[in-house]
Amino acid sequence: MDNDNVESTKTTVEVLPPLNYHRDICAHLQTHEKGLWDWFASDKFTEKHIEYQKLELLKSTFRLTSESNARLYELVKQACDALDIHCPITLYQGQAANDGLNAELVFFSDDIAIVLRGDIVAKLTEEELLAVFSHEVSHHKLYTIDNGQYFTAMRVLNWCSSQPDCSIPFYETSRRYQLFTEVYADLGALKVTGHWQATISSLIKVTTGLSEVTVDDYLVQTDEVLAQLEVGSKGISHPETYIRAKVLHTVEKETEWYEKTAPYIIGKLDAESLDLIDQKLLTKASKLIIDALTENPCMRTDTLEAMAQQYFPEYVWLDTPPVIDDAIDIIANSKDKTLEYYCYLLLDFATADRDLHPVSMLVALELSQQLNLYKVFEPLFRKELKQKKDDVKKLLINAQEKIEAANHASSQ
Repeated sequence: MDNDNVESTKTTVEVLPPLNYHRDICAHLQTHEKGLWDWFASDKFTEKHIEYQKLELLKSTFRLTSESNARLYELVKQACDALDIHCPITLYQGQAANDGLNAELVFFSDDIAIVLRGDIVAKLTEEELLAVFSHEVSHHKLYTIDNGQYFTAMRVLNWCSSQPDCSIPFYETSRRYQLFTEVYADLGALKVTGHWQATISSLIKVTTGLSEVTVDDYLVQTDEVLAQLEVGSKGISHPETYIRAKVLHTVEKETEWYEKTAPYIIGKLDAESLDLIDQKLLTKASKLIIDALTENPCMRTDTLEAMAQQYFPEYVWLDTPPVIDDAIDIIANSKDKTLEYYCYLLLDFATADRDLHPVSMLVALELSQQLNLYKVFEPLFRKELKQKKDDVKKLLINAQEKIEAANHASSQ
């Protein structure tokens, strides 16, 4: 996705297309969770449920009429028109005075309902209000395009993450899906206003309650934060404000903004908090490592075949060379704990078959160098096998010749 797509108005979808993350997760759920997907896709909100939701709104808010708040309604309509949305609009003011500044969409497929919190109308300029309204309207846009599949995905993930036995990948996917949805809505605000400064200043005012802010000063602060912290949002429902500001500023300045800013949300591959996409990447890297190890004929023993099948029950020896560069790319974008996992995978195969020692150890050490894992693997190897540095150096003398000789003997 690039700026040209964001700014296109040729079709309904192209006005504000979903992000790659939304598409990837929908595709995964439709393929791998078809039963759940079909259930939630067919389980539409009933008229009774919609009426209940609207009654709850009336009970807990003050409805703002279009006659008394004409300019606010004009701003929401301006956002809807820019995003090619044609629905009745109703604005509400939240009753609680201590909620801070905020606005939120209450989703109905055929209506735009936005609840305002705090003194947001007085604190924000008209352009900033337009940005806030556009952000909320963009949520409606995402949930209704492409036959509502992105709303279905959100419902599937929300349901899964609410279950007591929810697995980490589903919980993490639900969290990230919400984060990318907020980024999508920020892009909608940018699309409608055409001004990244106003879009960012509206974010800062809403999150801080300040009446006056300087966007340039905040971007300097944002860069200082990103320079010191490992990328990856820790937000539950919204990315941190500094990340959202950085994304908006990058979108304005660079064509390939998604590739550059998605890591701000996702972070490096973390074996302890995988989402569904990460899970596939870690699985792919693991299999490629095993394929690369057992590409050597000397490593194709019954013991190591059984070991491989502990990781992949239907594992068979690969007939063609593995695409090792794919593993290198995945490993390069992995956190320290994930690098340790790869190294223990190597160690498992290095030590599982005693009849192969020390050749299996040499194969693992050599492969760790190809994968750019040697600096992590070598100390772990020494620690677990109680080896000294000099022992490893001696072991590696003429390593390739030893491996080739073992491979040749296995092929006889």
